[in-house]
Amino acid sequence: MGLILARPLGLEARTRISAATFYTRGGVAALSLIGLLFVALRFTPTGNAADQRFRRDLQVMSESETIARQSAQQAFEQLKGHQITESEFAQRLANDVVPRWALIQSTLERDRVDDNSKLKERWALLSDYADSRLAAFQLYESGARTGKKADFEKARAKIDQGDIDIKLITDLNQPKK
Repeated sequence: MGLILARPLGLEARTRISAATFYTRGGVAALSLIGLLFVALRFTPTGNAADQRFRRDLQVMSESETIARQSAQQAFEQLKGHQITESEFAQRLANDVVPRWALIQSTLERDRVDDNSKLKERWALLSDYADSRLAAFQLYESGARTGKKADFEKARAKIDQGDIDIKLITDLNQPKK
């Protein structure tokens, strides 16, 4: 890349270089850059890269969780206030809440950290939390669509399970005395 930029800027000097030379130099510069990236990535410990990916995606997952929670809360309030039917409630969960939890869950699966990572316990708790929330809202949606009260009870148990995970995550984030 330096070879290309090291050329004189005058019009005469720029016109003297052939296209083949220009592309050859550009290709060499690109291959050098790719080689440096390969070496840098090749010798970066996998756990470190996975940890970085997990940390980076936590913010996105947090924002998605907030939107899912607000959408679910609004749907529950409207159902409770008889502003929407159970069918409309199920549709709102299916369209606005379940896909967000599925995205959070798939992001966590993609961001799996190594077993020897310091973040492993936090990742496992967040993964369990996302699994329980996704299952809960799928059950709420199913219960509203089919009228099965047992699905609502199972969903409530999944929500309680997720609340336990959140408590454990909160405890994990507290400084140790």
